Amino acid sequence: MCVVNECRRDQIRENVLLKQYYCDVDVGHLISFNEELAHRLVTEPAEIIPLVSYLNTLKGFADQF
Repeated sequence: MCVVNECRRDQIRENVLLKQYYCDVDVGHLISFNEELAHRLVTEPAEIIPLVSYLNTLKGFADQF
């Protein structure tokens, strides 16, 4: 099992190479980080992560690799 940040970084890198701009996040990890954010992400995802902004951010982050 790898460290969460390393797993996410590797997943983003692999997905970008495949032009698949997404990142899977374990809700359990998110709950450990911020329980309110996790709840709102599940109940109102469009309010928490606007799709276009999220994709642009993810692409910009991935370009760093």
